[in-house]
Amino acid sequence: MKLLNIIKEAIGEEENDTSFLDKKFYRQALNYIRNNYHNLPTIKETTLLISDDTYYDQLSHRLRKIRRFIIDEFSGIKAEEISNIMLLYVLNQNVKNYLTDPLNTGEGYNLYSVSYNGPLDEEEEEYEDDCDSCYGSGTIESECEDCEGRGGDLVDDEWEECLVCQGDSNKEVECRDCDGYGNDRYMGAVYEIRNWDSVIIVNGELKEIDYSDDETTIRSWIKKNTKKGFIWNSEVVSEDREEYKDHLSDPPNTITQIEHVPINKLSLYNMLRY
Repeated sequence: MKLLNIIKEAIGEEENDTSFLDKKFYRQALNYIRNNYHNLPTIKETTLLISDDTYYDQLSHRLRKIRRFIIDEFSGIKAEEISNIMLLYVLNQNVKNYLTDPLNTGEGYNLYSVSYNGPLDEEEEEYEDDCDSCYGSGTIESECEDCEGRGGDLVDDEWEECLVCQGDSNKEVECRDCDGYGNDRYMGAVYEIRNWDSVIIVNGELKEIDYSDDETTIRSWIKKNTKKGFIWNSEVVSEDREEYKDHLSDPPNTITQIEHVPINKLSLYNMLRY
């Protein structure tokens, strides 16, 4: 069962409730980070919330050093508390006084889980098959040159077996076609589509996809949804990889699922703690 389904079963259709984020400890943590962490990054909202290469844009990567700082400075802090502090920082970068000024705990923002297929990639890959000449053994039988395939010779009217082939008339020699490796190597194309799961935080609400029209492509979805936001996390969950393009089961550059998730204590715990 997908993480999203687990969350939806647990929280039902509740409304956003982020009031729990505005508490004294989080304010003190934000204030401490600002005063003691050098070169705090500025995180800007983006409209490119879905793409095939979002690793360096996702907050879990851009805030990884701050995460390490929080772990080192706040002994015993829980994973969900770290995520909550990082989210509050992103939403309140312009707050002058974290201890007294109002904090945005997610007002106006929405949380979405998105599953999508990336573009079709074509790469060169080395393939390996059994050699057609030796059938993978690396050697073939060849007529013995010493006895010319007779298996021996008459010496003083007595038959003497060939010392090289032991009377077999043939001997094992290295396969010339594969140089004794037993296989043939060749370069060929391989086609791949990567399947992504992403958690995005959007300033506003996204428009729903009409699956009866051509709105499932990433390009058309981005054109329709121009809201800005943040990519919290995006990861490849599987790969459709085939030697032949028509064997691929997933269509490229398409959205397979997008779900709105109410922002509350449980959903943030499950979706932002990675």
